[in-house]
Amino acid sequence: MTTFEEYKAKVSIAQVAEAIGFEFDKSKGKTQPTYTRTDANGDKEQIVIRNPNDNANQHYFDRNYKGGDVINFIKEHLNEFAQFTGNSTNDYVKINMVLSHFADIPYTPKIETVQKAQEHKELDRSRYVEVTPTTSNLMYLTRERALDPLTVEKFLPYITLLQDTASKGNFTNVAFPYRKPGSEEVTNYEIRNHGFKGMAAGGDKENSAWIATNADTKATVKNVIFFESAIDAMSFYELKKGYYKLADTAFVSVGGYVSPNQIKNVLNEFPNARVSTAYDKDVNGHLYDVLTYAVAIGKDIRVTKDDNTFNFKWDNKSIKIPQEELTLNRFKDESGLKHRFGTVFKAAGEAKDFNEQLQHVRAEQKEQSQSKGIKV
Repeated sequence: MTTFEEYKAKVSIAQVAEAIGFEFDKSKGKTQPTYTRTDANGDKEQIVIRNPNDNANQHYFDRNYKGGDVINFIKEHLNEFAQFTGNSTNDYVKINMVLSHFADIPYTPKIETVQKAQEHKELDRSRYVEVTPTTSNLMYLTRERALDPLTVEKFLPYITLLQDTASKGNFTNVAFPYRKPGSEEVTNYEIRNHGFKGMAAGGDKENSAWIATNADTKATVKNVIFFESAIDAMSFYELKKGYYKLADTAFVSVGGYVSPNQIKNVLNEFPNARVSTAYDKDVNGHLYDVLTYAVAIGKDIRVTKDDNTFNFKWDNKSIKIPQEELTLNRFKDESGLKHRFGTVFKAAGEAKDFNEQLQHVRAEQKEQSQSKGIKV
């Protein structure tokens, strides 16, 4: 029979804590990692783990400075491991059964996963060469994406041409630099060209975004509007005929999918702004509306998907919404989380996004001009 001391060398406190809902808080560092969760009463629980890389000598303590080793942790939360303990009435037998279960499961601490992810988020600047653009050499935007040259000129400070020296053709692509809010360092690029879209290799997208505003100060930004692409943002600007101006609005692209850190960092940068979304008119776009709203109201919402149903969990509460019925309003109604928020913009008509809507407008204008005999 395996002894408790032998099990302690195999089972991490973090592994057991994560199994009952504790999550690693990377903002607190890795030397003595902090794990938190919200209990059934809505109260925050927090533990700090000492010696995280030495299972045999690991200890934890909570807010009241009570704690111990992995044995103490399991004993303190024994009723939460009932699925492993069966009908046993002996606490020490139950603890042994829990330890036996986790000892046989391969485990990679989240702290290591986060560290590895951070190690791969360095942009190789030597690989990419920026070329200063002009409106005349951004024909991909004006011809293929139907943007007016005057719109492109307005956004020119937030666009570059990019050569990838590692690619076989050494093509020059249109690129939109990403920065972590508050920093001028380029950490990624949203890259577009004929038949191609993507992000730069190795760049940090999780914490960065494309932000276009020429407001005098961050505090004078009245609106922040989130998009899936920079081209959608410029198309929206054009379709709204300058109602939202660069002088008081931050146009933000998250690059096709939303990271909570992107939203948090942007909102911290513009604390007085009204938050709106202008994501695609599809399932993912509706999901991004919810995720952006959750960050804006200070809720840590976790999302999983079973078949065609989204599962939302927060503060020990949960709801399910079929994907074809998902909208932010439906989420607010189901969750009861009804807070002030900006506008959820969606493209008009059959268009999925704002650039597609702009191209439809251009096609209609061309057709009307041709019917009148005007050459376009």
